[in-house]
Amino acid sequence: MVPRTVGITSVRRRPSTTSSDGGLIDGNYVDGVSSDSYIGGNPGVGYGTRTYGYPSGNGAPYEVTITNNRFQNVFYDLPNSNISVIRGPGINVHHNSVRMTGTATYTTGTFSCLFGVTAAYNNAFNNEIVAPSATPVRAVNPGGTIDYSALYSAGRPTSAHTTLAAATAAGVNTNGVWGKTSFTWDLHSDSTFPTAAQDIGKPFVLPLADIDAEPSDTTFAGKRDAGVQRCGKTGNLPACRFFDHSGTGSQG
Repeated sequence: MVPRTVGITSVRRRPSTTSSDGGLIDGNYVDGVSSDSYIGGNPGVGYGTRTYGYPSGNGAPYEVTITNNRFQNVFYDLPNSNISVIRGPGINVHHNSVRMTGTATYTTGTFSCLFGVTAAYNNAFNNEIVAPSATPVRAVNPGGTIDYSALYSAGRPTSAHTTLAAATAAGVNTNGVWGKTSFTWDLHSDSTFPTAAQDIGKPFVLPLADIDAEPSDTTFAGKRDAGVQRCGKTGNLPACRFFDHSGTGSQG
């Protein structure tokens, strides 16, 4: 049975061990954060998780690392709704999978997979929300370092850029892929469809295994997928079909 966490929560966390280490939020599955009513007359702001990295006594931040987490169905349709699935500031975000879906009927509000990081590597983020215009739908809000990830938006690439060329020129995901990751119902990689997440991850990011206890390849020469699952590399996991980065189609 797949562990399931419903609502805004952080179930698994390793406490900090040094003055500059904010600990680890690892291995959570958040499915279903929504609201259909105002709170105090305001729609508020929605998150899958919000984590702060505050300065410690020696001036270094408590930089919490968020890894191997899955988030989906984080959505509500209200005027001025602002939803950021993973929200900082002062956090490191590596090897997470996010899928945003839903239909927004209001012209105000914003929807983003990520907002407020120090560094974010090897993530697989799909923002598939349908809205009246492209403006409120973003893959990420730029800031810090966001790279080596599979990023997709049904609207604009970032909150600050309207084109992929502009986002890449500004240093957002310059070594990653702007394309859709194919997910199963529980945000594993779907091996029956092409996916942008294969073989694009940065090495030496985390030595942790993936959500199925499959080890990550941490060698420089090796390859690792973006997102929570490193499929097709070790063990008996199915091989992922992959995205043809040349733009000519997918390969199996």
